[in-house]
Amino acid sequence: MNNILSQKEKKIIFNDWRSNLKVYTPNKPMHLLKRNGPILTGIYFRIVYGKQHYSPEFHTHSLFCSFPVITSTSTVQLKNNKGAIESFSFFEHEKNFDSIIERFKGMSQIISEGEISCSQLIEIYEHAFHNPCATPYQFQLLMDHVLVLWWCEKFELAEEKLEQYKPIIKKWELEGVNIKYNDWLSKIESLMNKNIMEKIIEEEVNKFKLIELKDYGLICDG
Repeated sequence: MNNILSQKEKKIIFNDWRSNLKVYTPNKPMHLLKRNGPILTGIYFRIVYGKQHYSPEFHTHSLFCSFPVITSTSTVQLKNNKGAIESFSFFEHEKNFDSIIERFKGMSQIISEGEISCSQLIEIYEHAFHNPCATPYQFQLLMDHVLVLWWCEKFELAEEKLEQYKPIIKKWELEGVNIKYNDWLSKIESLMNKNIMEKIIEEEVNKFKLIELKDYGLICDG
């Protein structure tokens, strides 16, 4: 029996999630997107397990830096009691969707809310920092953490985080990770300027054709 997800089933799955998370807008097939000021948050439905299952993945992307694509800088995924990432067949989706989406939204308030706060975003960054498998872009995650603090005028805390992350970047360079400490530091220091930040954000919004995407805002709390 062929249990590969059909296009019709994928569409049903996508529309079920979209109708329950109305603050998001369809971006590409199996991808929902939302803007919060300089940050994009999204939900990507990865097709896995021999194309028979899908796995919902919440992610963030910063508009502070120029990227050719929208990335998954930090991610949050459902996991079972053994710590394995969960995925679902179409049968499981139809039978247990209400439970699946409530568990997914329950992982963080940031997932289902329109407007989000800096402190909520930092929680997601901290989670990804302490769970390296939650991002393939660790070096960018550290940069985003510093820059969002700077954006919210938490200058002292941003400088503290920068000092905390410098030895980590140096260590990665020595271990052969594809990153140069001096380049990383030069880039982040050049971006710690509100005018430059605003210019790059505008360029990225235009590049990704996000002008009509509603901006729910980022609250600079605390």
